Amino acid sequence: MRSEISRLLKQRGHEVTKEGSDQDIFVPIRQDLEPELVSSLKTVLYSLMRHDSIRRALRDWAYGRRISESNPNLKYIESYIQLCERFGGWNNDPEAIKLRYASTFEWYVSELLSREFSARANGFGLRMKDADPGDEFDCIALLDKGLTFVECKTGREGIYNQISKFIRRDAELGATYSFFVFDRDYTFARAGNDIPQLSADRAYALGVESIEKVTVGSHAFFQVQGLRVFGRGWRYFLVCSAFNGFEDRIRYMIRYVDQRQEPGPASSLFRVEAIPFTPEASQGLSAQPNQIDSAAEQAAPATGTEPSVPEAS
Repeated sequence: MRSEISRLLKQRGHEVTKEGSDQDIFVPIRQDLEPELVSSLKTVLYSLMRHDSIRRALRDWAYGRRISESNPNLKYIESYIQLCERFGGWNNDPEAIKLRYASTFEWYVSELLSREFSARANGFGLRMKDADPGDEFDCIALLDKGLTFVECKTGREGIYNQISKFIRRDAELGATYSFFVFDRDYTFARAGNDIPQLSADRAYALGVESIEKVTVGSHAFFQVQGLRVFGRGWRYFLVCSAFNGFEDRIRYMIRYVDQRQEPGPASSLFRVEAIPFTPEASQGLSAQPNQIDSAAEQAAPATGTEPSVPEAS
């Protein structure tokens, strides 16, 4: 039976060939469990994932990192695992645990968009018939103003080696909102001010035209502007950490994209700072942001024909 997100994607010319399921996340994988029971376990799991400290501990447990016995979150994790084990079908193989955590994080982001943002449909771990065979779309949801595509990263890998793949997937889907989220406390750099360090030459090779830091209150995210693609104009995506106010950050990122697409006066809520490319990023030179203007200057009708107004993604 096709899911709602699969049918709605077909409306837009996409055919889903594979989609994540309950078998991929941290719930018992027995096929004969009552749907109501599985739904209840997923509600508990979602509630746990919404707490930063518990999700950090669950991530560390999944990746085999030591968790102190004095960490109160360890009890929540052990209690949930014991609950699942009572119903059977729980695989404790270390590699399986890592894979299931990655899928659980994708599921959590998908559920967040559904439960907190009233997405009309949502799914995770999707593959498309016409996309590159190696491409998986971590999370797709349909909000009122269009598709939302979220790339979810749970490991320690940086973003730079993923940019070309992400741009390819984004171009295939043509989403209204394209987000790249990291399941960690920082976005680009653990130490320092978390500012990307990228040389102009490497940025060009990666297909990146510019990077801006967007700040709203205590929250920050980054806008990565892609080079112009012939016939498609400019595309951009937003990058952020999934900790320390993730739900609010998603809310602001949605508002930021909407504001860029809509004509007329814009809110001064957002402060946008250009991140200059470094002469030699590999030598550790720091890139410091330069404030360029408020969102009032940034917001304008989105189009793929005006160089000064990138097409939103």
